[in-house]
Amino acid sequence: MFDFKNAIIPKPAEARDTGKDICLGEVSEACLKLSVCGEGEVFDETKKYLEEKLTEITAACVLCGNYEVKLTVNPSDPRFEGRGKSEAYIIDVKENGAHLVGFDEAGAYYAAVTFPKLLHSVGGKLFLRECFILDYPYFKERGHFMECRYGSDFMTLEDWKKGLRYFSEMKINTITVGLYGCWSRQYDGEFAEYLYIPFKKHPELSTPRHIKYYSAAEKKWVYKHDVLPVMFTEDYFGEMIKFGKKCNIKVIPLFNSMGHNTLIPRVHPEISAKDENGKDLGVGFCTSNEKTYDILFDIYDEIIERYTKIDNRIKLVKLDKNSGAAKARNVAMSLAQGKFLAFLDADDIWKNRKLEIQIRFMKDNDYAFTFTDYDVIDDLGRSLNKRIIVPKKMTYDQYLKNTIIQTVTVMIDIEKVGRFEMLPLKRRQDFVTWLYILKNGNDAYGLNESLAMYRRA
Repeated sequence: MFDFKNAIIPKPAEARDTGKDICLGEVSEACLKLSVCGEGEVFDETKKYLEEKLTEITAACVLCGNYEVKLTVNPSDPRFEGRGKSEAYIIDVKENGAHLVGFDEAGAYYAAVTFPKLLHSVGGKLFLRECFILDYPYFKERGHFMECRYGSDFMTLEDWKKGLRYFSEMKINTITVGLYGCWSRQYDGEFAEYLYIPFKKHPELSTPRHIKYYSAAEKKWVYKHDVLPVMFTEDYFGEMIKFGKKCNIKVIPLFNSMGHNTLIPRVHPEISAKDENGKDLGVGFCTSNEKTYDILFDIYDEIIERYTKIDNRIKLVKLDKNSGAAKARNVAMSLAQGKFLAFLDADDIWKNRKLEIQIRFMKDNDYAFTFTDYDVIDDLGRSLNKRIIVPKKMTYDQYLKNTIIQTVTVMIDIEKVGRFEMLPLKRRQDFVTWLYILKNGNDAYGLNESLAMYRRA
């Protein structure tokens, strides 16, 4: 007997069934057909995943049956009212067909990985439980931290893909992968170190190690020398990030730096910690040596360059020196090639779908200058339970009396406003810029939806 309550893991926020199983036909027959409506990288992977799963379950080469499974993205579906949020989904199974609806393409993906769990076979026939599911996340980020120097060093890209797929089916959306770490001498007197990615600027950094294990198949101990992690030799971490993105998983690289460190300071003893006589210790770092920061930032920059550029829309621009916020913004704006400009300082946060929602707001209303509600957080990222509600419209005269426009919420259509620069002021250069734009006849329009978090120090 099909156990509906325990069929879906993790359990959805809302689920109810009629207790009725819909007979779709013989397992070996093509009894299902799939229709889709959506777009995006995650949605494309969703369609591929569902096609593969359904053909695997039905043992049919093509999905050309009579029972239709519809997969769509529709944030306006009234059933999301009051509960619709990023990654939410609906599964509505009835006698005449099943409808899988995502609030966004991530929601569609979660509907797709959930739906096959409702299919079950009895006596060679395929059944589908008649039910309604509305699911949405309680936590924005749901993830695991993956750090291990044993076992994972043998994992191939395909191994990691299988792991990421499994995590995505469990509705995990964030995986942090430890790429470098060190401990003290452990096991056979060797330093316990691992480095999973190679660095072109520092090829001298690697962690070959001796391995011994008992082979049950060969019934003997096996010894291997100078073994490097497969991820290091095949340099596939970038492909992991790409695949994770398709499955709605953000793969975050973690590089242990200033903590317990042996590899980098041993290879470069001149930057290692010093004893009371100034002698290199070969462990830890000398934080007063400029070369320490040169080497570490070489490493950080290479990680950023190689793994953020997997999305070629992201461009890293480095200034020679700290020249202030206005200079950094002006350089970035001079390189911008798009229609819309938005601003995000290092200590502030954009919420999910901020750009999508605000761009739609501007396009639908033909606005040139917009800003939104925002939440206030403290220096540790904790909510201060304070939401700033902005007015529907702001003119030049109004802004002189009420400087409510927060830069992290601003979006500007530069085709309408034109190119501009911020004055090189130490403070309030953004305030002066918004005054300039407003004075030139471009009123600002407020969107009453909190799309950002402003950090108050």
